[in-house]
Amino acid sequence: RGPMDPQDDEMSADDVVRFLEVVSEFGVRKVKFTGGEPMLRGDLEEIIERTPDSMEVSLTTNGTFLPGRAEDLREAGLERVNVSQDALDPEAFAEITQSGAYEKVIEGVEAALEAGLDPVKLNMVVFEHTAGYVEGMVDHVAENPG
Repeated sequence: RGPMDPQDDEMSADDVVRFLEVVSEFGVRKVKFTGGEPMLRGDLEEIIERTPDSMEVSLTTNGTFLPGRAEDLREAGLERVNVSQDALDPEAFAEITQSGAYEKVIEGVEAALEAGLDPVKLNMVVFEHTAGYVEGMVDHVAENPG
């Protein structure tokens, strides 16, 4: 089974949409799709498109799947995106996340901005290994509106 294939314990798109319809009837006006990694769902655009119009839709992602999908997500109704980025330096990012996905994350942020999903919010988990990068991240965000 591939990473984009539905998992046995995963709600179907119909079940997710029905849940959103019910909670919207109780006054819930915002929904944030978050992880694991919500973009592993091949039907995420469909779910967002079918989300009740009364709900504001946002997404938290590691950003690696945004290139090639950001425009479709925005067209489906996604309004905002948060991207997890724990360091600005590729080597530090690899050490913290145990991945070599730094460039894909940067490409994801750029794809989101190009699709009109701005501002893109950056999430940084602060702990012992990332505390030294907070000042640089604050400076980066201040220098790069959007």
